[in-house]
Amino acid sequence: MSVRDHFRGEAPLWRWLLLLSIVGGAGWLYSQPLGSYDVWWHMAAARQFLETGHFPRRDTFSFTIEGIPWYDFQWLSQVIFLGVYRLGGVAGLVWARILLLTGTLVLLYLAARVRGASQIVAMSLLPIGAAGLFTRFNLGPEHLFFLMLAALSLLRGMQRGGAEWVRWGLLGIHLLIANLHGGMALVSLAVIGIYLATDAFEGYRRGEPRRGWLDRNAWLLGGVVLVTFFTPLGTDIVAVFRDAFTYDNTRVLNTDWLPLRRSDFGDVARGFGYWAFGLLALLTIFGLFARWRRIFLDDLLLFLLFLFLAFKRRRVVAQFVIVSLPICGAAFGAWVAARRETKPERGKGSARGGLAAGKFLPLLVPLLSAAIFLFPHAGRATLGRRFELVHPGFPVGATRWIREHRPVGNPWHPYHFGGYLIWHLYPDYRVLIDGRDHPYQKTGVARHVIEATTDPTKFDRLVESYGITFAIVPNRGNWIELHQSAQPLAFFTKDRWALVFHDDDASIFLKRTPEHRKLIERFEYHLIRPQYVVQYVDLLRDPFVDGSSAFLRETDRLLSESPGMSEANLLRGRYFETHAGADYSSVVEACYRQAIEDLPWSLTGYYLLFDFYFNTGRREEACELYAAARRRVYYKPGLAPMAARCR
Repeated sequence: MSVRDHFRGEAPLWRWLLLLSIVGGAGWLYSQPLGSYDVWWHMAAARQFLETGHFPRRDTFSFTIEGIPWYDFQWLSQVIFLGVYRLGGVAGLVWARILLLTGTLVLLYLAARVRGASQIVAMSLLPIGAAGLFTRFNLGPEHLFFLMLAALSLLRGMQRGGAEWVRWGLLGIHLLIANLHGGMALVSLAVIGIYLATDAFEGYRRGEPRRGWLDRNAWLLGGVVLVTFFTPLGTDIVAVFRDAFTYDNTRVLNTDWLPLRRSDFGDVARGFGYWAFGLLALLTIFGLFARWRRIFLDDLLLFLLFLFLAFKRRRVVAQFVIVSLPICGAAFGAWVAARRETKPERGKGSARGGLAAGKFLPLLVPLLSAAIFLFPHAGRATLGRRFELVHPGFPVGATRWIREHRPVGNPWHPYHFGGYLIWHLYPDYRVLIDGRDHPYQKTGVARHVIEATTDPTKFDRLVESYGITFAIVPNRGNWIELHQSAQPLAFFTKDRWALVFHDDDASIFLKRTPEHRKLIERFEYHLIRPQYVVQYVDLLRDPFVDGSSAFLRETDRLLSESPGMSEANLLRGRYFETHAGADYSSVVEACYRQAIEDLPWSLTGYYLLFDFYFNTGRREEACELYAAARRRVYYKPGLAPMAARCR
């Protein structure tokens, strides 16, 4: 069946509505705030490329790959993202992610259909595919590659249907991939190479003259190889790809490059995507076995290759879903066709109604799974405190403070912040590290940053080596990786560093230097420290806070500078609870309630208010709060202490 035949075919209206609802529901799932920490430096690279007219060969944004060549192998994606941003801002980037991922799903649906899958089978697999793609939902050049990879599968299905001319479209798509995401050109080369090799093998088995199947594939394969190694980076693509897959996994910042583990299936944000990966893998295996004598060799090879890579690197899970979904649909489509050949009377007469109902049954499991696990999660993630186009974990307020008051020197920060800081602060500041760390783990600054997070001596050496005079420290432990922030937070002691800015997302520490003296005198927090909420410090034990009205004035300043700051209300509530007595119980409750309203997915507010209710004899209200927390908090195991006290 061709794509044109699919759209010409008559189908009940409810099937088209169901297809649109699945794709639309997946689009809502992907309507998360922009949380990619790479897209910012991608746009900065495109901005520099358009301003200078040539590819950057040295890293001037940060110290990530200082001293070694930098090959910008994603230039076309970067230009596209910059164009979208200039046209539609951050909202345009959010819409770009939605359209790219839903477009990938539509191409996968068509790829399954042209390979012989029925509408019901293809639509049944789409919710599984939507969940699998969510494991890589942060916007980046990879999303454009996903669309191209789905297009490769569609062209392969059309070629099997007799449209031989589409084989040359493989070269065009590969040319796009080499410039959209050069690191994925080798993946595209492997996919097309398997297609062409199996074509040649099948031609040989059919007894075709050698010149026929050799000429048919040799020119196309030669063009693909030339595109891979000479557009635009040459053999450097191989070096980058090799380094990314061979660096030391025991000392890694980007955990997406680690092997898939059992614990990933319980991950709060992406666990259902990994479950979808496992379900699709099992369904594809069953489908291939059911289709045994009609199996295509390239389908089997691609399935096994990407299954191995998915277990080797968890970021390949989404690519496995794209490759395997049309294969799975085709396998079940061939199995259904074979059953109809052996039992042609099926679907006739009175059995037709039962058969139609039976066709609808395969939809129930994936649709119910999507309704229970996918869409409620998206609603909680998107509509928590307030809908924000930029993920609330980025240092938006801290960056604004830096641009306004302009401290001198270079910043310390976790690598998650690097891209955002590059986009907003370059060329005035050179940041420390960004998301390009993983291919250069052994040669760039990443290894020094990893060592400095656990050793105070190495941290001081890092500060001196890179001219660091201020630090941007993250405050969202549930979004960042704690091993990159919790320990350095203790390194910023009051005798050497002054806290001058603090909100729910990040804190700014200035090194006590003559250049910063005026800023420190004007903005320093003398009593507030980020450790209070991060480590759940009891304010009653702090001699600096006990009985001090200055502490309340500093919390008032936090709320004036960052309205809706959850931590400020938590600190105020804790202060009144431990220092003011029973007359302020309504104030304590109001502070904790406001903190929960501002940050509904954080455990801290629920913990403090729950303890307050129990300590004042309001057990029923405490248990009602626990029930509300179960509906709104991601990390359910963290609620175990509340559950034990409510039994």
